[in-house]
Amino acid sequence: MKNIAAQIFRKLPLVVWIGLLSIASWIFAIRLSSRNQGSYIRGRRDEIVSNWGPNVAQQSPKLRSEIYSDSSSPFSPDDKVVAKNVKLVSSQVKVDIKMDYRRKGLAYFPTFVTDFEGSYKIKNDTNRDARANLSFPLPGSGNLVWNVEVLAGGSSDGAVINSRELAWVGPMKAGEEKDIVVKYAARGMEEFSYLLAESSGLQNFDLKVNVSGAESIDFPKGALSPVTAVEDPEAKKWNLEWKFDHVLTSPEITVRTYALQSISQQISRLFWVAPVLLVAFLLVVFGLALYRGKSIATFDSLVIASLYMIYYPLLAYVVSVFEHINIYQGLAISAGIISVILAYYYRYLFDLRWALSLGIVLQVIFMAFFPISLLIPELTGFLIVCGIIAILTAVVRLRVAKGHVATNS
Repeated sequence: MKNIAAQIFRKLPLVVWIGLLSIASWIFAIRLSSRNQGSYIRGRRDEIVSNWGPNVAQQSPKLRSEIYSDSSSPFSPDDKVVAKNVKLVSSQVKVDIKMDYRRKGLAYFPTFVTDFEGSYKIKNDTNRDARANLSFPLPGSGNLVWNVEVLAGGSSDGAVINSRELAWVGPMKAGEEKDIVVKYAARGMEEFSYLLAESSGLQNFDLKVNVSGAESIDFPKGALSPVTAVEDPEAKKWNLEWKFDHVLTSPEITVRTYALQSISQQISRLFWVAPVLLVAFLLVVFGLALYRGKSIATFDSLVIASLYMIYYPLLAYVVSVFEHINIYQGLAISAGIISVILAYYYRYLFDLRWALSLGIVLQVIFMAFFPISLLIPELTGFLIVCGIIAILTAVVRLRVAKGHVATNS
């Protein structure tokens, strides 16, 4: 009884140290979770907006026309009458949104590149010649816009392009129809909106939005949901369509994209589970030492526990400081550094062969396999069970190899 009490007393510092390491790990987890909100995320978001661009808000085109009472001289400025007899009779719009996530610190932001193509048919619904002006406001000044085109019947004649808007201005004969095509590419973040500011009596409206590479999408409160939606979440593709014969109101059409899971959330999950993995790691190390007839001193146990737990803060700082390194690369770098130190330490506790084999096996299981399994929520349970089976298989093989398996006569 005294021997048992003495053994427990000798291990008490290790138990206390594990408790302190656990508390520190959970504090890290809470701090990392808080980085998904508040001033930290707002500051990073502002940086991304300034470097990449804000939401893309595209207004529908505005149509103005001038009709002349004397059709023989349709361009005489002294004889024009402003009217609304040139009508927008069709709007066929196609938008392709390709996600290109930007990372700042430990957070990802839903940035994208959008290719916009709008085909608008206008008609001079009178018996007089007219001059039409179809103006098309560009997204806000914070959005980078390029590859701009304005075509009327395949020709750029009459196109007006400046930093605020695109337009087509030109003559239309009585009863004439023209197809005006507007194209551009733009960068934005989080949302694309098509605003029907002057939609009263709008006819033959068809907006198709194709989103690719997004983790998920949604439609904000007050926005019009699509008439048809074809989703393929596994391929991360959504094909959305708003199609109406007549639009009498001015609805807002907005597609909202969402960011990838932040690295701080992923590492926070590891910090919450790290104490459990530490206890399992120490049990395996002590078990192997006992199997080899070795005894690990309390101080050495404290050092091994500390080295294992420092792996998680090291991972957090590696991926935070070096933004080009993703979490899996950070896992490999951090595990490699700690594994070398632990293997060097094992060499003095065991022998060189065992130091190498033990270091490789334990570090692969406890610093790669189990952490990665926690980063894949849908497979976490399955992968952890596989890891436990692998450990038990190794124990059985060791027991059989040494002839320690007892059988009944």
